[in-house]
Amino acid sequence: MANNSSVDELINCINKLHIDRTLFLENQNRAIKFDFEEMETVPAQDLAIKILQRIFNKQSFWICEYGEDSRSRFKKKGFFSKPIPDIKIVPYISPVDRDFAAYTHDTIVCTYISWGKFLPSVYVSYAFRKWFISNSIFLIDDKREIAVYIYDRRGMDVVSSNNDFLKVLYLEFEQYVIQYHKENIRKSIMGDIEE
Repeated sequence: MANNSSVDELINCINKLHIDRTLFLENQNRAIKFDFEEMETVPAQDLAIKILQRIFNKQSFWICEYGEDSRSRFKKKGFFSKPIPDIKIVPYISPVDRDFAAYTHDTIVCTYISWGKFLPSVYVSYAFRKWFISNSIFLIDDKREIAVYIYDRRGMDVVSSNNDFLKVLYLEFEQYVIQYHKENIRKSIMGDIEE
């Protein structure tokens, strides 16, 4: 399946969108931060899956884990149905300052998969068990230039260079946009349009 999207296209997208754990901070003018913190766990997980489905349904995308070269550990997470897709290892690349973020990553383990082969409930459950941005898994649609990061139980960042896509997503899920940044997010995405 990786023939439909090349590793070079993935790397270009990672660089263009500054895809790393500081995803929202690096992309505030083209990002939405969703807040799950005040929700009970099951409704929050259901909402995360609904947002993921809205973004990736009927699409193929990359699942990328920043870290060490561990195909077997990546496969064991169970994010995809069998047969297990081809796993690629690419060198860790990021425009984010490694020293600032205290990263020790040396590779990115990734696979290109269709939504139908992805198990979103397993992924969301995994991400929700992490705490304080300890999750290092990103979902990336390099064709549409979209990156998604459920950093932990508290929320999800969505970044895209396609402002029309962000407007639709913002309007559909506006009530879940984090309050602290909501006005800036609205202005960045919606411009001067009044609500």
